[in-house]
Amino acid sequence: MISKTDSKLFVQMYNEVRAEMTRDNRKFRDEVIEAVRDEGKNIVAKVNNNTAKFKDEMVEKLDRIEQELILTQGQSDRINDHEERISALEQSIVS
Repeated sequence: MISKTDSKLFVQMYNEVRAEMTRDNRKFRDEVIEAVRDEGKNIVAKVNNNTAKFKDEMVEKLDRIEQELILTQGQSDRINDHEERISALEQSIVS
């Protein structure tokens, strides 16, 4: 038969084990939260880095397109001038 002293000892042991498990659970929870935070920061940093690289690539491409358009516009003016000159020559030949 279990005596009153044994019962108190069991209760005390139970409370000690419970307190220790609670501390361990909190410690584990805090470690998991910290690990998730760190991983989240790493992911955000990678996304920001990839976004910055993509943005730089797009700006470079847009700059090239803009330069090509400037060159094309200048050539377009020369082509129109040549067309006018050719038309004038054709009319002088036909006349």
